[in-house]
Amino acid sequence: MDKIFQHLGKRAVKDVKKGRWFYNSVLGSEEDTIKAEFSFAYEMAREISNKYNLVKEPITDKIGALLKTKLSTKHRLNFTLLK
Repeated sequence: MDKIFQHLGKRAVKDVKKGRWFYNSVLGSEEDTIKAEFSFAYEMAREISNKYNLVKEPITDKIGALLKTKLSTKHRLNFTLLK
């Protein structure tokens, strides 16, 4: 029975986070939108890194730095390879 409540609790937290992300993305200020997008991206990156093997290669940093110079964005960008 405890596992059922634990599962429901985890699901509710995910739904609340999704709702907060959507609200801030659509109705929030630009700063709220950027924070919401960063939080969403961080969670996605965390889930991907738990599911797949990540590889950190020096070439990845070089390519990432080159891409950053070509983009005009306030967003933080990180580059990692999936094995």
